[in-house]
Amino acid sequence: MLLRWLIPKNLDETRDTPPQVYNAQVYWCCLLASSMAVVIGYDSGFTSGMVSLYSFQSEFGIDVMEPLERSQTLERIISLFQAGALCGTLLIYPLGQLYGRKFSFVVITAVLLLGSVLQLFANSENGLWPMYLGRFLSGIGIGSFSNLGPIYIVELSVPSIRGQLVGFYEIAWQIGGVMGFWINYITSVTIDDSQRIQWLIPCSLQLLPPVLFASQLYTLIESPRWLYSVGLTDEALINLCRLRDLLPDDPYIEYEASTIHREHHEKITQVGSSLWDPFRCIFKTHQLRIRLLMSMSLFVMQNTLAVNAVNYYSPRIFQTMGVSSLSASLLSTGVFGVIKGICCLLWSMTIVDRYGRRPCLIVGLVVCALCFTYIGFYIKLANPALGKEPTTVQTPGWEQAGSLHCSCSTYGPCRMVSRGVGHRGFGTRRFSPPTCAPPPAHSTRVPTGRVRT
Repeated sequence: MLLRWLIPKNLDETRDTPPQVYNAQVYWCCLLASSMAVVIGYDSGFTSGMVSLYSFQSEFGIDVMEPLERSQTLERIISLFQAGALCGTLLIYPLGQLYGRKFSFVVITAVLLLGSVLQLFANSENGLWPMYLGRFLSGIGIGSFSNLGPIYIVELSVPSIRGQLVGFYEIAWQIGGVMGFWINYITSVTIDDSQRIQWLIPCSLQLLPPVLFASQLYTLIESPRWLYSVGLTDEALINLCRLRDLLPDDPYIEYEASTIHREHHEKITQVGSSLWDPFRCIFKTHQLRIRLLMSMSLFVMQNTLAVNAVNYYSPRIFQTMGVSSLSASLLSTGVFGVIKGICCLLWSMTIVDRYGRRPCLIVGLVVCALCFTYIGFYIKLANPALGKEPTTVQTPGWEQAGSLHCSCSTYGPCRMVSRGVGHRGFGTRRFSPPTCAPPPAHSTRVPTGRVRT
């Protein structure tokens, strides 16, 4: 019944598709692969709140630092994750191509677990170096998975529901973001500021998604397309039959297997068989260069919307808009995450496969532009951060928070473009550090009450 509801109606398919292909096996593999995106969203949600907690700042003496040193320290914690993610997007390609998707997931999970554990060793005696190293390793794992995860989902999915299955990845991302945004608020109001466990709980919850993913890794099916590419045709056919719930002699299986085989043969003859031949082909072919530029530009554009700045600096940004107290700003970030997740779910499950990627992208860009323009003018003209009592939650601040919540509803659909998933991770991470880790002078509040992002 649930699968029947998930399958879009009026599918535009080029051939007769048996209903068996929309089975629990393909949904399970894609959902499991998407589940690791929870930790990506969780990091973007919990980091800004964790470093704002008094228990964290007092643990490492951040509260007594000069403003410039404080900004540099907090930005290192955030930007090292992005630096590791940038490295991960580059390192995963040879690993995934040579050793397969499933083995690469094992390596990624191990790196994520190591990075998460290292962060827990940071304390007043050891200093912040375990946090720095752990953040960098976690970034490598996340950057690797942000490239390989969608590729694996695309390779397993049926074309008619590909957008929906890739949408699960974004939904998991938003679920993690909601958890990350709220966990800091919960610990801030339930645990005393003097207790170290107040920031340890949000930090330790990073371990949960990799542990659960590792416990179910054995149920994943290796990508038939990758198996065909390395010559394991028999195993590829077996996996394809399992994913489609059909027999090897079924016309649908025969057609899809022959299509994969033909595409692989064309790649060998026209592109080459070495690891780096596809890159040479892309940069030599004008049409492919245009496609690469477009696919990467979409995610570069996403980062220019300042959404990452809101994710990683949300308490500070909400305080600048008039939500002055820490608990109120953490509550605002929690509401921000909830609305972003709900809207992403609605867009991914009901809109993206019915109305197409381009209309969703255009509508999202227009709404985001209007919302952030309104916020910018409000902060510039009203100066809500000036003259406020430290514990007062001002109505205009909540009004602008609503505008941010509206803009975040269009954030998800930009990630639904399934072409170029191998390149978009690098484009995203390459342009994340300038957005998520601005220079210290830009991250501090200036006299007019603005936060420059």
